[in-house]
Amino acid sequence: MKLLWQQIPSTIITEIFCNSKYDGIVIDTEHSPFNIEKIFSCIQVANLKNKMCFVRLPYLDKSIAKICLDANCDGLIFSTVEEEKYAKKIYEFCNYPISGGNRGQGLVRENNWGKEKLKSRKPIIIPQIETKKAVDNLDEILKYDFNYFLIGPYDLSASLMCVEEFKN
Repeated sequence: MKLLWQQIPSTIITEIFCNSKYDGIVIDTEHSPFNIEKIFSCIQVANLKNKMCFVRLPYLDKSIAKICLDANCDGLIFSTVEEEKYAKKIYEFCNYPISGGNRGQGLVRENNWGKEKLKSRKPIIIPQIETKKAVDNLDEILKYDFNYFLIGPYDLSASLMCVEEFKN
């Protein structure tokens, strides 16, 4: 999966990225000034262009996660997942009860405002491992059925006291 990383909150940028040969985009809300409405609009553009769309969130906020999933993003990337209780909350907030979570359903963009059957799709969830604490707790974090993991090389190297020494 090849994705472009979007840090500029603009649907025009989303459209340009979606016209590329890449599979989709990541809307990075950790290091950029996206608001909820702009996130929703960028997800819409990606969907209309038949591209994958992920949203990277700086922290777990049940409301924002739900809005992104209801808007029909393909998945969420969570920054700085360090311990099992945080991983568990992510899993529960993002998955429907049929998949072991407690996410609610409604008439939203994900089901075409009620024109389609309510879905029980399992979104792609990606925790970021960015600290020594996360590495130390990795076995506990791995208990949850996450699709992928993403290493945050800058933060992880800083946490390990070897800033930008990626081969260390």
